[in-house]
Amino acid sequence: WANYQAVSMSSMHRPPFAADDLIVRVAVVGAGAAGLAVARAWLATGESSVAVFEQADYIGGYYATAAPSTRQPCSKHSDRFSDAPYPTVTPVFPHAADVRAYLDAYAQRHCLTAHVVLNAKVMCVERAGDEWVLQIALGGRTITCRAALVAIASGRCALPALPAIAGLASAPPDLVLHSLDAAVPRCATALVVGGGCSAAQVATQLLEAGTAVHVSLRSPSWVLPNFLFGCPIDVYLNRLLSAMPAHAASWLLGRAIQALYGRAATWRGPTPLHGPLQAPLTVSSRLLTALEQGDVTVHGAIAKLDGNRVKFEDGTVEVYDSIIMCTGYKTAVPFLEIPQDGPVVHEAVILPDSNDLFLYRGMFIPHCDSSLAFIGFVQPLAGNGLPIAELQARLWVHMVQAQTPLPAQDAMEASVLADARAAAQRWTSQVRCKTLRDIEYADQLAASLGVYPPLASRLLPWTMLSTTPALYCPGPGTGVTEAPLALPMLVLLLIVIGVAYFFLSFLYWLL
Repeated sequence: WANYQAVSMSSMHRPPFAADDLIVRVAVVGAGAAGLAVARAWLATGESSVAVFEQADYIGGYYATAAPSTRQPCSKHSDRFSDAPYPTVTPVFPHAADVRAYLDAYAQRHCLTAHVVLNAKVMCVERAGDEWVLQIALGGRTITCRAALVAIASGRCALPALPAIAGLASAPPDLVLHSLDAAVPRCATALVVGGGCSAAQVATQLLEAGTAVHVSLRSPSWVLPNFLFGCPIDVYLNRLLSAMPAHAASWLLGRAIQALYGRAATWRGPTPLHGPLQAPLTVSSRLLTALEQGDVTVHGAIAKLDGNRVKFEDGTVEVYDSIIMCTGYKTAVPFLEIPQDGPVVHEAVILPDSNDLFLYRGMFIPHCDSSLAFIGFVQPLAGNGLPIAELQARLWVHMVQAQTPLPAQDAMEASVLADARAAAQRWTSQVRCKTLRDIEYADQLAASLGVYPPLASRLLPWTMLSTTPALYCPGPGTGVTEAPLALPMLVLLLIVIGVAYFFLSFLYWLL
């Protein structure tokens, strides 16, 4: 890593397949971060019969298509693989170009590119006896791949999700864009619809280009700074904070943010009914500054579109040169065909009209065995998907090699429903929160994998203050490569005081 640099895409190996049939032990759909994590986990065990199919001509998934200047919502200390820290010269909050270079270098370092088949679009994945059969479009022809094990790592961001707005369907296609497949336009006035991380990124990029930016929010939301008391904001989502009641921890963080940034922390609107830790984090210090200075005009929900005229629910009418929908994504796996008590269906994983994933532990379909796994389909609260994908991949490999059976179908379905009920109490009711997970989920994976620290280690300050398993769980065949990031003593003292205050208040209320 001392000579870490971006890897030329032209140097990637593209395995030539002369035959129309391919037999491997492990087939992976998608060469994004999750797909690379799966390939790395299997290769580390000595298994070489691994093929990763990627429909694009590059690896990296979302990170390869995002604008190079787009910054990650979580820091490089939290969102990384356990055996590969970022170079010290990388910004604390990396740009998309930095993440892509990181993934390229990771793939080269572990010889993953030799197992990646680019420009290979998976058309169908279906069960045939004791194996899985994949139909793949490659080079103008269709090849068949037979595999004993399949990992679906194509990611959550498959299709753009658009809100139900009157007049949206008839709007000019060059007027209404989506953050998934559109570069930030150059225009005089623009409306950004949504209040998530993509909305914050698009809004700040428009401001830097000199565009007059308006934002439409359907409901009050939070904006958090990249740094709080000198530390990345995601560092505060540690085990010490998670030990507190969820709503109390969210309330405490919300009050701290409001005390520092005032109404800018809530898009200059009313305080949201939910706390900042009850929905995916929107992190952008640049946006906070723009909101404080009044450079962004915030509106409520849109009532109707009439060409480039937008009518909001409060009756306000504005005219825009461009409208960018930052309204999230739909998860889709249209290539997966699974028999389910009769005809083949595509809805065995994703429930209709929602982004709910009916997966046991976020990885397995209850009526299938562990030969099929979904890697990287959960949404971490802080956005740090790399260590979660790594833990999922390593756990899947561990279960297959140890021949650990999954629970009975009824037990898995009951567990999925119980998780859904717990999520309904923990998170807001927004669709994009259906797959949200926090650090407890990562700890559960680590415990099943056998790498969760013992109680004595968990009580140490640097373990309680670590934010992700990547900082204490060694990667396959490696040791811990860097010490966990510790909070300044001042911040630790503030957290302890807050916990003590809540505990004493609770005792006072009981008495």
